[in-house]
Amino acid sequence: MTNIVRIPHDHAILVCDSHKALILVNDGAVAQPELIVETHFEIEEDEMVSVQTDRPGRRFDGNAAATMHGQRSAMEMPDLARRQAEGFADRLLQYLTHRQSRDPFGGVVLVAPPAFLGILRDRMDDDLGRIVVEEIAKDLVEMPLPKLQKVLLGSLSA
Repeated sequence: MTNIVRIPHDHAILVCDSHKALILVNDGAVAQPELIVETHFEIEEDEMVSVQTDRPGRRFDGNAAATMHGQRSAMEMPDLARRQAEGFADRLLQYLTHRQSRDPFGGVVLVAPPAFLGILRDRMDDDLGRIVVEEIAKDLVEMPLPKLQKVLLGSLSA
């Protein structure tokens, strides 16, 4: 028996990773969805975090004897990729919140790699969180739209 996936016209599907996002809506029938791109976001190459080649900074240890002998401890490097991902997540969530206030969604399906899905969940406000109907922990944003639709419809709950 085949499960029929229903995607109402007022639902959106956010397919994203930490640098690219597509917001898809159903332009077809409820039982035979035809997903189209409503809008997309992408971090430009010049905004991408460059790989740091410097070694971590060092600091003198706290007590006077250690300072006299020159003991120093390495400092942890900031996680620039995580900061960039959080900024991109904020940008996406700001768009969804604005769009929700202007033309409300009936529901939102989130599709993202597990780590970025966690960032979205952590940074999402309660109002937006209430309309999330499903989460799919997969990285599908680079797929061509016809293949993406096929994989998505196979992954969604009936």
